[in-house]
Amino acid sequence: MRAPSRALVVVVLVFGAYGCDGSGGDPAADLYGEWRTNPGSIMSFLEDGSFNTVYAPWGPEPFGWGTYTFDGQTLTLVTTGGDRGCPEGQTGIYEARFTDDNSLSLSLVEEECGARTEIAASPMIRQSP
Repeated sequence: MRAPSRALVVVVLVFGAYGCDGSGGDPAADLYGEWRTNPGSIMSFLEDGSFNTVYAPWGPEPFGWGTYTFDGQTLTLVTTGGDRGCPEGQTGIYEARFTDDNSLSLSLVEEECGARTEIAASPMIRQSP
């Protein structure tokens, strides 16, 4: 029996490491961008692992921000600052489900900040990639 060629092994390793979608296998890549929520907030998830939230009636500046991790199923948010909303250090954990390319539903697992539960209670619609 003949051994697999080196070219085949390289192709398998490249697709195994980076995936077919070009995201490098990073499940958080599906979150990157701006998501509109009810009651009119915009949550932005950035590639550097940070997020911020803007509420239009309060103006264009974020009222809360922090860091996030996402493993493809569980979204964990940790507040690091903001003048309204969640105090610094509060953590929220949600099960995330993409209903299609432009919709995201979050199910509460655990949350220290009541204000964030309102934002996450309804489906989020992608505003920009």
